Amino acid sequence: MKSFLIATALLFSLCLHSQTNTAARDTGTVIVEMPPEVEALLERHKAYIDKLEGVPGYRIHVAMASSLPEIRKAKKNFDEIFAGTFESEVVYYPPRYRLVVGNYRDKLKAYHDLLIVREAFPKAFLSKGPIDILAP
Repeated sequence: MKSFLIATALLFSLCLHSQTNTAARDTGTVIVEMPPEVEALLERHKAYIDKLEGVPGYRIHVAMASSLPEIRKAKKNFDEIFAGTFESEVVYYPPRYRLVVGNYRDKLKAYHDLLIVREAFPKAFLSKGPIDILAP
C-alpha cells in the first residue's frame, strides 16, 4: 500500500511537471490571458483611480487662520517643536488656511499621532478625506 501511494505521488508530480510552458520559462516572462470583459473592467478601474484626488485617509489639522502670515507663524512654531518628527503642510481650504500633518491610511495610527500633537496644540483634530498616498 505504501509503495502504491509513493508511485501515485510520483506519477502525479510528473504530470504536473509536464504541463509547464517551456517558452514562458525560457524567456522569464509571464503570459496572462484574460477575457476582453476583464480587460475592459481593468481599464475602467485605472481611469477611476486616475480621476481620484487621492485615497481615503486621515490628516491631523493643527491650526487654522484666515491670513497666510498667521498660519506661517503657526507652521514655524510647529516645526520647531516637532522637528524631524512630523512633516507639516499649509493647505488652503476656503476661506481659511490650515496647517495639516500626515497622510494616514490607518485611523489608529492617526489618533496616536494626534495625541502627541495635542500636547503642544490642544485644538488639533483629525479629519477624514482624500490623502496623497505617495506623499512621505
